[in-house]
Amino acid sequence: MKKKGTFVLAAAILISSMISCGVKKNDRPDEEISSNGMVLDSVEIYDSITANGSCKALCKISVMYPTGDNTVDDSVRAWIADRLAYSYKDNSTPSFTITKEMQNNVPEMAKLACDSLLNSSRRDFNSMKGFSINYTFDYSIDTVYTAPSYITYCFNSYCYLGGAHGGSMFQPATFSKADGTMLTWDNTIKRDDEPAVIAMIKRELAKQFFTPESGWTMDDGLIVSPDSIKLPVTPPLFDAEGLVVTYQQYEISPYAAGMPSCVLPLDSIASSLTPTAKATVMPDDASTR
Repeated sequence: MKKKGTFVLAAAILISSMISCGVKKNDRPDEEISSNGMVLDSVEIYDSITANGSCKALCKISVMYPTGDNTVDDSVRAWIADRLAYSYKDNSTPSFTITKEMQNNVPEMAKLACDSLLNSSRRDFNSMKGFSINYTFDYSIDTVYTAPSYITYCFNSYCYLGGAHGGSMFQPATFSKADGTMLTWDNTIKRDDEPAVIAMIKRELAKQFFTPESGWTMDDGLIVSPDSIKLPVTPPLFDAEGLVVTYQQYEISPYAAGMPSCVLPLDSIASSLTPTAKATVMPDDASTR
């Protein structure tokens, strides 16, 4: 199966690609990307700073974003704003003020997020007299899958703040094209069906992720009791394969195991979907809800 959410970028590759700073928009401005009825554009920010002698921070942010003026486009841009503003350290305080005007200017939001990361790094470096350390921030927001009735986005981040290794995060979001509703676990799985769906997830993790080829088994690949596994903090992701379930690093497994994930085919969970979710990802079957 495809391992979604594994986002590890070698620092050497990143350094070589970020020698100079700049803002790069889609180099085909007259040929915006069309994705199942939605018009998308892209921006890439890359910059770096050096402080306190030899401390260096590198930042790269790339975003694919909708440019239309409708409910689903507004919902996606609002989600992008949250990902960029609450992406680092104290997630209770945004790195920039989110306004409606700001949400509609994704390139400016990406630049503000990059500036905030580098300014925070500079403050860290200036407090580390006598130390030499490098930071790396690599953020990507892109479409994962588009269908006539919904679009799925993904936020991938890799942060290295010194130490033995960096940390990755994967956060998807599936939006209804009809009204812009973002699917969460609360509005995707019927509450009474959660235990059955969790049991299915555990079975599929054992089949699809904790395999002999992976080098991990359910017995040695968990840092929690199997009985304590719940729906992940990562929102549900829908694509052509079905419902993709992903757990973050350290959520149920050690860092070395990565992000455990599995796919539940739609027909296996159709009866457990709420009317909202079914109307979004299975509109042809919504009448049977």
